[in-house]
Amino acid sequence: MTENIDEIDRQILEKVEEFSGSQLSAIAENCVSITGLKDSAIRHRIDRLDILGAVLEDRAKSRGKVFVTITGYGRSILEEGRARCPPGGEQHD
Repeated sequence: MTENIDEIDRQILEKVEEFSGSQLSAIAENCVSITGLKDSAIRHRIDRLDILGAVLEDRAKSRGKVFVTITGYGRSILEEGRARCPPGGEQHD
């Protein structure tokens, strides 16, 4: 199922992993600078990653706020990408 995940999704997943449990707004803000996408595009991708099961969006924790946590599946996507592209090696996508 990782064929639906592109490099930008992986960059977003890395930020979600780094800030796991944080508000969506903070994660999206951090992703804008690394991806060059607008905030709304980042939020759309995070919503899609939630549907795929790579992240979990918690809307019940606090009214009006969304918290995002990486899942085991999201971590396995990142590990798969890291295994394919060793540090200092060529990128193979």
